[in-house]
Amino acid sequence: MKRILFIPLIALFVISTSYGTEFPIHKYEKWIAKGKYVKAQKKIEELLIIEPEVYSAEYARLWLYRGNCYSLSYFEDVHDITTFDDKSYLLINRYIEEALFSFKKSYKFGDAQIRQKVVAQMTQLQRFFKTVANRYQRLGNYNRFYINARRARTCNLFLANKANTSKTDASLSLMLADAAELAGYQDEAIFLRNELILSGIGDAELFSKTVKLYLERNDEVRALGALDIGMKMHPKSEEIFQQKLELLKKLNMEKEAVSFLKSNIKKFPGYKGELSYLKGMEMEKKYLLDFDSEDLFSSIEKSYRKAVKINPENEDYIEALANLYYKKALRIKSETVDNKESEKEYVMLLGKARKTISTALKLGQGDKKSLANALNFVNSENASMLE
Repeated sequence: MKRILFIPLIALFVISTSYGTEFPIHKYEKWIAKGKYVKAQKKIEELLIIEPEVYSAEYARLWLYRGNCYSLSYFEDVHDITTFDDKSYLLINRYIEEALFSFKKSYKFGDAQIRQKVVAQMTQLQRFFKTVANRYQRLGNYNRFYINARRARTCNLFLANKANTSKTDASLSLMLADAAELAGYQDEAIFLRNELILSGIGDAELFSKTVKLYLERNDEVRALGALDIGMKMHPKSEEIFQQKLELLKKLNMEKEAVSFLKSNIKKFPGYKGELSYLKGMEMEKKYLLDFDSEDLFSSIEKSYRKAVKINPENEDYIEALANLYYKKALRIKSETVDNKESEKEYVMLLGKARKTISTALKLGQGDKKSLANALNFVNSENASMLE
């Protein structure tokens, strides 16, 4: 029984003398200084199998040196990033992930001196990853752009939230969001941009990119929500203003679009023609329910003509006016028989339609089938009236 108890005691003594505070840590420092990273790393990892209580303060130093071994191996191998094949890149990825893990462990268990060294390492890595990420972006390798942008942000979050030695760098979140989108991680890109928006950070371009991703998913509700916030944060941004206006038009929300335009027309006076056009579009919805209302027709015509006068080369405005004449002409033909007054109005409307349709086709380079068909109809009707 005594013998059984004696063996563990001998083993504990060996561990405490060989792996306790007496282990030759200065030797590992020399190995690292001489570039013998693998040798030092293997020995350190053997020692790290022991629980942290065994080494006390030196445990954190071992993790620091382990991180140094892996990060220096990474820097040694990362000579020309353009020549990396996938296998090589996976290897150096392992180096840096192990380095980051080691530095975090070292900071957790280290004293003020050790933590200061960890902060210096993480600060250096943050700058390095940001540089490498930008380089991969220029090369068009978006997956590696994303990986390195994420690492740069990881370092920054560690420094800001764990070490409290830095502020959260919004530019790194912006970079990572762009990288995530380019690499195909749209959910992450949206999350990162919304995080910035909710924190009150973000230029007009940030909103435009976020809205673009929402629209690609046909999520118009969230797109409008982002644009509403964008208009509050950047009330003078024509880019955000135009995006919201176009989205309201796309959703056939003419009433809301008119209201939105009216409230912003002083800031964007160049959209007066658009305001008249949308007023006409809004009234056309009522006109579909009351074709006999000459007052409505006159108001719509007046709005479209005003829009065309302000922006004489805007194809949409001319097309809307042409269609107004054309549709009324068709209705007159289908509803009247041997009525000279109606026939006269019909001919007049055809003439107006012909002129506006020709102009619209000229501006649109003749690519609108509906207008081309309408013009053919107008010409054939004019010809039949002359017979």
